[in-house]
Amino acid sequence: MAKEFDKNMFVMLLAIMIGVIIITFFISDIQRQTQIEDINIKHVQEIETIEERNLNFSSMFLDSLISFNKAQDDRMDGEINYKVATEFYNTIFDETNKTNFLDFKLTIINNCIEAQSDFINSGSNFNDSIYNFEDSKKETDYELYHGLCDLYVNLSTVGYNLSDLSYSVSMYLRYLAENLSFYNGTVGFIKNASELQGLFNDTLQKYIELGEEFDYLKELIEIYDLYVPER
Repeated sequence: MAKEFDKNMFVMLLAIMIGVIIITFFISDIQRQTQIEDINIKHVQEIETIEERNLNFSSMFLDSLISFNKAQDDRMDGEINYKVATEFYNTIFDETNKTNFLDFKLTIINNCIEAQSDFINSGSNFNDSIYNFEDSKKETDYELYHGLCDLYVNLSTVGYNLSDLSYSVSMYLRYLAENLSFYNGTVGFIKNASELQGLFNDTLQKYIELGEEFDYLKELIEIYDLYVPER
């Protein structure tokens, strides 16, 4: 009887031990699966975050380029108006007809006013593109994109300063034209314009030098862009 009891007890204890092992295994497996799911969820979230940042960067970089291109277009419009004004200004001193002189003078003044308006718009858009490129840079960890954004920030900054100088050059040219008069078949200044002419020449020289820097940075971006993967 005792042997039968010991046998039953052994079987019962063995069953209990097996049950504990099985339960422990299932608990461990559940914990392991939970950990795996947590890791997968974390990876998915990280991937989604990266994808979201990439989309944000692409969108913001595109907006930055739009602002930059608008600034470029406005600057080109200003350059055209300024060039027309200078062409008329360079020939007005040879004019011997008063009616033609007045037409030339008005053309110079109006084109300078138009150029000033264009350069104001250009400066505003260049300024917007500076902040847009800086914000775009925050949406990526890719060093090549950082470098590209930095180059565009530098170019936009030079463009902004160039627009400011262009505005001043157009303004001084307008002042010079407004100071012109026609007397006895001769074109001349109403009053001494040497100081005004000096301001015009100095600003024009700064404009030319900064324009060369702007063109250099544009070429640098074109070269750099060859090594940057498609955005």
